[in-house]
Amino acid sequence: MLSAAIIAASAHAELTTDEGVAYTVTPDPEVEQTSIKGNIVITFPEFTKITGVVDAEDPDYILDIMATFTTSNWYIDGVVDGNTVTFTPWEPALVEGEYTLSLLDGLTGYTADGDAVSVAAFSITWVVTGEELTPGEYTIIIDPAEGQVDSLCDFTMEFDGATVVSVMNDYAPANTPTLYSVSADGTRTKKGTSWKIYPASSQLTFSILGGPFTADGDYVLVIPAGFLFVDGVEIDTDLEYYYTIGAGTVEIPYTVEFSPADGSTVDNLDNIRVITTTTQDGVTITRNSYGSSYPKLYLLNADGSYDSQVAGKISGDGDDFMWSAYYGDLEDGDYAFVVPADYVTLTDSEGNSVSVPEMIAYYKLDTTSGISAVGADNAQVEWYTLQGVKLNSAPKAGVYIMRQGNTVSKVIVK
Repeated sequence: MLSAAIIAASAHAELTTDEGVAYTVTPDPEVEQTSIKGNIVITFPEFTKITGVVDAEDPDYILDIMATFTTSNWYIDGVVDGNTVTFTPWEPALVEGEYTLSLLDGLTGYTADGDAVSVAAFSITWVVTGEELTPGEYTIIIDPAEGQVDSLCDFTMEFDGATVVSVMNDYAPANTPTLYSVSADGTRTKKGTSWKIYPASSQLTFSILGGPFTADGDYVLVIPAGFLFVDGVEIDTDLEYYYTIGAGTVEIPYTVEFSPADGSTVDNLDNIRVITTTTQDGVTITRNSYGSSYPKLYLLNADGSYDSQVAGKISGDGDDFMWSAYYGDLEDGDYAFVVPADYVTLTDSEGNSVSVPEMIAYYKLDTTSGISAVGADNAQVEWYTLQGVKLNSAPKAGVYIMRQGNTVSKVIVK
């Protein structure tokens, strides 16, 4: 009869009861592997059945297979059936190195006499020498197919004619499958990245984080070069698949006006006004303020890049909004006012929507020049509260924002 005190087993193809619980493994860890492509089956011959939770989504029983050349964990799914435990790797091991399967505490074996025996944690290690595979002719079949669809979230790719499909180890957002929306001018806006990947023989299934996406419009799925390996050979070009949800791209003409105008030299940047107008009846203009995707003012670096943000806020209606500085005294220099893509959306009377691409206006702030826009003295005067609310008439006593032409200033009205 087995003792209830089980010694943690080391990596052997088979152990006697004196060393611990007896088990056999397929594939045999004492034989060098050219790859680990199929299931890993552990059998406990002295037990009539095995029980326990073996689930990659349960943090107490996470099982991983990893190579010594990388820090990536390759999670696998485990299934208990009778006196065997079968593990299916999400990704086959084809690259040379040592791979280790670690079983945590939690399995329990039952003998023919009905005795319960706890199985202590143990590990099994294989040496993979690698396998040279030559890809033949294969055809990529993607589901859903390109064209008209109702929504986008899960994708399946079948490599007809291939033997093994695998993906790169590094799942950084910059080099994983990504779904983009495509605006009328071709601008791409990231909608979601791959977050679940299930390679199985010649098939690959992955889900897009943030889905399902159902908004009408045009989309493109991009699988970057270097992400996929077919029979061990890298696909070194981007794969792109195009889809349309609903009516697809519609044309809604619009114009955008910045005040001060793009490229202006100004003596203050307390307020920047943006007006979106359309030439089509029945169009509504909305602004989508979510997360960090809202208009911002930046101080330009010497090389033209920008990363130093000026504190401010946005106020106004959808088609006429204004950025206001928290602090009015800004240092002289070059600035960029950036309205991100998708911040402004146009919707026609039939419900078709178009997102306005990124808009940027550049300014030179020179508080010593005393510059005024040409014809500013004759331009109409507009008044705003300090919160950016436009007034319909000249204000009473107080501090207000006055705009005349391209000149914007704070004025004390007595």
